[in-house]
Amino acid sequence: MDELCQLTHTSRRTLQNCFETVTGQSPAVFLKNMRLNGMKRMLVMEGEYAQISEIASKWGFWYLSQFTADYKHLFAELPSHTRRAVHHLNRK
Repeated sequence: MDELCQLTHTSRRTLQNCFETVTGQSPAVFLKNMRLNGMKRMLVMEGEYAQISEIASKWGFWYLSQFTADYKHLFAELPSHTRRAVHHLNRK
C-alpha cells in the first residue's frame, strides 16, 4: 500500500477510498479473495489428491479454521466439498 501511495501521490486513505469505490471491497478483502480463488483453482486442478492444509499454507492461510470459514463464506461450500465434487466429476 505504501508503495502504491508513493506511485500515485495519494494518501493511504484516498487510495483505499478509491479502491473501495471501484471494487466494492477494501484492498485487504480484495487480496484475501484473490488468494481464496487461487486456492480453489489449485484444489480443482489437484482434485482428490489435494492436501487442503498444504495448499492453504502455500497461499498464506495459516489458521485453517479461519481459512475454512472465509472459503465457505466466499464459495458457499467447504474446501473438502470442492475437492470431493471435482473427484466425482472426474470419475464420470
